[in-house]
Amino acid sequence: MSSSIVGCFDNPADARAVQQELISAGMPRENVHLVAEESRRTTTTSSHDDAGLWQSIKEAFGFADERDRSTYTEAARRGSVIVTVDAPDNTIDQTVAIMRRHNVVDLDSREAEWRQQGWAGVPSATQANAQQRATAGRREGEEVVPVVEEELRIGKRQVQEGGVRVYSRVTERPVEENINLRQERVSVERRPVDRPITDRDRAFQEKAIEATETREEAVVDKHARVVEEVAVRKDVENQTETVRDTVRKTDVEVEQIPGQQQQRRKDDARR
Repeated sequence: MSSSIVGCFDNPADARAVQQELISAGMPRENVHLVAEESRRTTTTSSHDDAGLWQSIKEAFGFADERDRSTYTEAARRGSVIVTVDAPDNTIDQTVAIMRRHNVVDLDSREAEWRQQGWAGVPSATQANAQQRATAGRREGEEVVPVVEEELRIGKRQVQEGGVRVYSRVTERPVEENINLRQERVSVERRPVDRPITDRDRAFQEKAIEATETREEAVVDKHARVVEEVAVRKDVENQTETVRDTVRKTDVEVEQIPGQQQQRRKDDARR
């Protein structure tokens, strides 16, 4: 199984770095695609060709709707480079981490900036259907004042607030201990004597005496023992937070405008 992962990069060098790092990590070259606005300009000469190119991009990205295609098209039009990866499921985390290391663009925030600057994009299917229903319900010659009411929708998102990184390193320190070592030395001494020979002397017999010197030397042996453990865990706690905001609503007041005869009658009645 594989998934399509799409990243947008302002700097073409970052996009190429992502491509090279993914290939070096074992990703097949044909699974990594780079799409830039420059290639669209050089390979298309008509709106038909342009639509065909972006249709192929849409198929490569696996977009769920036209709105996604419009957003990435706008990013490429503004000079960004799009990288799409057909990543096996066991490489998704690695692929995302590589893209983040090379300054991948937060396209949701970027799209919000474009809309503040006046970019309309492609409305979602819900917005388009609502607009069609509103237009279809109007009668010819009508002027419609919409009554708009905001709804407060509260969601959750994960925000990284730091963490702990534990490193394990091997260090060395000098140690010393005293040990008593025994050493033997053989010495030969000649002493002048003058005494009668005895049977104990065993005169005129060949004899050999051998003495061996020995010494002790230090032998170093190391035994590793676990003396401490460092455990990293997460403690999760839930808390209830009250979110306060304001919502707006359009109130429509209907005022009757009297005609001239009605105005005269009102004036006569006042007299």
